[in-house]
Amino acid sequence: MSQFDSDSESSAISEINLTPLVDVIFTILVVFLVSIPLLTNVITVNLPKTAPTDASQKVSDMRVSIAANGDLFLNQVKIASNMLETELRKHNVGGQLRVEILADEAVAYREVARTMVQIRRAGVEKFTFVVLPEHAQSIAP
Repeated sequence: MSQFDSDSESSAISEINLTPLVDVIFTILVVFLVSIPLLTNVITVNLPKTAPTDASQKVSDMRVSIAANGDLFLNQVKIASNMLETELRKHNVGGQLRVEILADEAVAYREVARTMVQIRRAGVEKFTFVVLPEHAQSIAP
């Protein structure tokens, strides 16, 4: 008797080939893994290096970046330094706003201090500085 009789031809094939589906999923995963680091740091800031500490929380609502030339950015959008306090007040509705400060190591301390004062005047109680470990390379654009 042949392997392909009339009975076997009428039965449906109940197998699904998952290989193409898995290939597509892995390809999409690789694309996301490659593209996400490129999108996280748009502003070039050479962060100062310090000894590593225990980072218990990695939660931030806003990022204030100070470039080497003194330009100020709020969540990667350039703003005038006198507008920082006003913009932070808009976002600090419940008084629970958290701010990360990224200051280039070439920025004068007085510029960082002025920024900290503006953040405090806006009612922000929680802010942190983002630094790199001493052995780490600078963040590339």
